[in-house]
Amino acid sequence: SLPNLQLEIIQKAASFVKEGGVLVYATCSLLEEENEDVARSFEKSEVFRNGGFVPWPFSEDGFSEGGTHRGADHEITLLPSEWNDGFFFARYKKG
Repeated sequence: SLPNLQLEIIQKAASFVKEGGVLVYATCSLLEEENEDVARSFEKSEVFRNGGFVPWPFSEDGFSEGGTHRGADHEITLLPSEWNDGFFFARYKKG
């Protein structure tokens, strides 16, 4: 399934993040199973726990303006508009 593939991709990408680096999971989907569910699965994974990742809230740098938080503060959804088709972002820091 697509969410399983997305989880595999974020876990593989996580292996390339250096200490102090940032990992952003982004989709051009508004589907919860491709967005929040994948982010939640990543956060429960050994890669997340053993890799030293922590959620990085958008409120820490004011980036949340214009987006919608449907759940956690480190996730933001941009709803469709005349400028975009809709996006989801979740971000994490390592270390």
